[in-house]
Amino acid sequence: MAEFPKREYFFKPVLQAIQELGGSGTNDEINSKVIEVLKVSDDLLGIMHKDTNQTEFEYQMAWVRTMLKNQGLLENSQRGVWSISSSGDFTSIKVKWDKQLENLTNQEVNNDEDWKERVINVITENLSPSAFERLIQRVLREKGFT
Repeated sequence: MAEFPKREYFFKPVLQAIQELGGSGTNDEINSKVIEVLKVSDDLLGIMHKDTNQTEFEYQMAWVRTMLKNQGLLENSQRGVWSISSSGDFTSIKVKWDKQLENLTNQEVNNDEDWKERVINVITENLSPSAFERLIQRVLREKGFT
């Protein structure tokens, strides 16, 4: 039977997988993408981790995500959606977005339509099409869609 690689082997593929998923992904989405990217063999995927109901791959991937989070490269929400951390590639988009939202929250909202129009303006003026796609993917993942 094949020997399972060390966790460090999966660091770059996990980051690549999340990037290819649009900057965020669930555990299952990330695992599937890593399997696809690395062409992980069925032999390795079939190895069960001792004393758990998980495969060795699932167990190691959970540790890899945690280790990348501890290194400040990944963030995760309570919903189990992982994303590149704000110190990653998407910093400039996040900073612009945070500044615009801060400006919105500091202004008094007069009515429902006013705040909606302002949010639409922030999105359309500051996000590229690919950034908008990543935003929508993230919102849907946070709401439990896959």
